[in-house]
Formats: sequence, structure tokens, C-alpha cells
Amino acid sequence: LQRLAVKLAVREAQAGLPDGVTRIGAFVGGDPAGVLALRSLASATPRLAALAFDEAALSASLGLTEAGGAAIEMARAAVILAAGSAGVPAFAPPVRIGQEAAYAAARRDGFAGAMALRPEQVAHILKVFPPGENRQKGQSSA
Repeated sequence: LQRLAVKLAVREAQAGLPDGVTRIGAFVGGDPAGVLALRSLASATPRLAALAFDEAALSASLGLTEAGGAAIEMARAAVILAAGSAGVPAFAPPVRIGQEAAYAAARRDGFAGAMALRPEQVAHILKVFPPGENRQKGQSSA
């Protein structure tokens, strides 16, 4: 994230834009190391605007054949905690069509929003996470 932030600063300067105007949304889960490095990733740059959990990518990376499990639950919680620590929203992973009830569980867990696989899922997401509702409490002093 720090390298990306530096590259963005250069591009912003070249374009005559204020430094830091371009924000970063980071996906976590493609690599188990990324989940384990969440604390440092969350504080890597003030450009961080959100953390999103890619459960499918982490499951594939770990070779998991069934949904859920201890590693996935730990990673899910780590994303929520890291986002809260950084004062940015955490976004839940997309769910399969027909499993939209999982968005309510994501909200209960502390996610501030969710991603969709298909356009028709957006209405379900908006029902659980109404537009304009800011669930992020701000950055901690830790």
C-alpha cells in the first residue's frame, strides 16, 4: 500500500491534484500473509478508504473445499478489527445468489457494507446497509 500511495502522489502532482485526494480500497484475502499483516496494512497510508474481505480468494489460497472454518472466521474478524482500528469501513465478501441473508450476519459482525456478485443483489445489500448510514466510529488511538 505504501508503494501504491507513493505512485499515486507522483501522478497527482503530475495532474495538478492535491496530495492524497486519491483514496485506496484494499481487498484482503488473496494471500494468508495479507491477513496476518492486516495491522500494518491498515496503518500503512492515510489514503486507505476501506478494507474488503475476499473470502473466496482466501479459501482458494488455503485449499479449503467447504465454506467457513476457523481460518476464514479468524480472517473475517481480523478485517473488521483492522478496519475499525484504521477508522475505515470494512466490506463483507459477496455471497452466492439465494444466500443474501448472509448480509444481515455481516452487519451484525461489524461490516459496514458488502460487495455483490450480481446487480440484482444490490437491493438486498441496500436493505441491510442503507445509503448514507455511516457505521464507522472513527480511528482509535492505538
